[in-house]
Amino acid sequence: MRTVYFCAASALALVCSSSATAASVVVEISGGGGPQIFEVGSNGRAELSRSLPEATASGYADLRTGKLGAGAFTTGVATDASASFRDRLLVTIPGATAETLTPISFGIKLDGIRGGSERNLTQMYIGYQFGTEGSNLGAYLYHTAGTQSGNSLESTCAISTVTEFGLRGTCAYFLKGSEAVVLINAVLRVQATNPGGIGIAYSDYTNTSALSLRLPEGVTFVSESGFFGTAASVPEPGTWAMMVLGFGAIGAVRRRLNRPRQAATGLIRDMRRS
Repeated sequence: MRTVYFCAASALALVCSSSATAASVVVEISGGGGPQIFEVGSNGRAELSRSLPEATASGYADLRTGKLGAGAFTTGVATDASASFRDRLLVTIPGATAETLTPISFGIKLDGIRGGSERNLTQMYIGYQFGTEGSNLGAYLYHTAGTQSGNSLESTCAISTVTEFGLRGTCAYFLKGSEAVVLINAVLRVQATNPGGIGIAYSDYTNTSALSLRLPEGVTFVSESGFFGTAASVPEPGTWAMMVLGFGAIGAVRRRLNRPRQAATGLIRDMRRS
């Protein structure tokens, strides 16, 4: 099923006004000399890819594994890809009273690669929002790299690693009472631009973003979608090709840089033998 949605244009706008609380998975690809296209999944997953003469982009969102992936590659035109999901979780705490506080946490991880001839024109950002029923979405986290700069990490999120290419962390909360509704919202967006048309620019986060929910023993949840967290996180076969392309480009550059060094080392070895 393919449905077109029009969302806020802001780079960090995570919520489409048409369905701010409904569970959904959405993939969007834009740029590359063509119109924006969207895929909205009806089974907990959405996946989309697009190939043009000067660009390739793909993305997927999967509530079942809590994973998002997006990649953009271009030899010229600006290309964007994004993936997002949102859901509501009803958490049940057996034996809790109205005043009981129960800890829960979300594990966050993201890794990827960016580069190419116009590396300063590649970027990614990932944003997560969490909150409880009856309140605004809280604990907002985002990370950007490339032409945008800066990080904003809420104090409830213990981010153990933040690098140019990704992050690791845990966002912890206390739920009050025997039941609580937790809202989750996540988006991953990547962009690659190569106006000089020399080589390839790539921002590849197609198989490395994951959100996991950690609950104390005996605490359970059901999701509004019926899909969140129902499947183990596994590699996405359809996205490995894009990762290999990016690593291959990096390897080729490194091999070129190593050749003069290897030649010099061989010359020194020959001189010693003589």
